[in-house]
Amino acid sequence: MHFSGNFWRLREIDFIEASVRGPIAGTNFVDWPITYAELEPYYTKVDWEIGLSGLQGPWDPPRSRDYPCAPMPVKSSGVLLERAAKKLGYTAYPAPVAILSEPHNDRPACIHCGTV
Repeated sequence: MHFSGNFWRLREIDFIEASVRGPIAGTNFVDWPITYAELEPYYTKVDWEIGLSGLQGPWDPPRSRDYPCAPMPVKSSGVLLERAAKKLGYTAYPAPVAILSEPHNDRPACIHCGTV
């Protein structure tokens, strides 16, 4: 069994795309009735309840709190991605995942028994 556990937040622009990009003919494309700022406290509550592991990247939407757990260790293909990104002048950031990198809320950390 394999579980990547990616756990992304929508970005601020995702809530106002109709205003930013304009109408799309033949659709009912509209902005969300709420903003990212209104939803952010609920994102954070869920992050801390389930125990997200991650690291705030420079292009991530703003957060009121850091991730509750450190990022998962980089291994296998992630190491290759980091090397390639560095050669191109980029910085790779670990994806936020709903996998515990350390004990959280009385639950043990992942023991890294996966295939990656």
